[in-house]
Amino acid sequence: DRRQRQMCIRDSTSHVLLPKLYSKISMPAPGISLSIQHITKPEKSELLDTNKIDFAIGLYDQKPKRLECLRLYQEKIVCLYDPKKIKLSMKMTIKQFVSLKQLLIDFREDEPLTIEKALASNGLTRKVAITIPHAMTAGEIIKNTKLISAIPLTLAEEIAKQHALAITNIPLEIQDIGVYLVWHKRNKESQSHSWLKSQIIESIGRKKNRYN
Repeated sequence: DRRQRQMCIRDSTSHVLLPKLYSKISMPAPGISLSIQHITKPEKSELLDTNKIDFAIGLYDQKPKRLECLRLYQEKIVCLYDPKKIKLSMKMTIKQFVSLKQLLIDFREDEPLTIEKALASNGLTRKVAITIPHAMTAGEIIKNTKLISAIPLTLAEEIAKQHALAITNIPLEIQDIGVYLVWHKRNKESQSHSWLKSQIIESIGRKKNRYN
């Protein structure tokens, strides 16, 4: 068994998983090291096939039969905004959602398409003012502006806490997103692989949706 484990984790999940995962494995398995990558969905399957990564965590609506897949959790997409700049009397309306300029975090997966399809079914589009490749700077950009951002709930909660922002529901009928843990069947006999998989699952724990 290799001592270094390679993982591909979507940006919005890494904020939740990695601190807890490292804390869980650092004492019982001090010899294991983790290498984290952020890559596109098509590349994940290829890297799992060639054994260049051990696990992929992200959105997997369809997977090849050679891969194993476990749904870790489902999560709402919510709207993040600065309450000092945007005043909502109650819930955000669809008119407000499409009229306000938006910050898009491009996770290179499917959240943007989910929203675009829901808007298109109502004959609407949104105003994307800025697109960024990861979530790290989203809070700093949104703070003190009239920008809004549609992002997964767990990530929104972290950013809101750090930057005194607020969260509200998106006024659209959109499905929750499913976040999956994926690995190659060839690793089912590997004890260290199975152990790390169990640690990932325990680190995620049970996530509950709020803002219903």
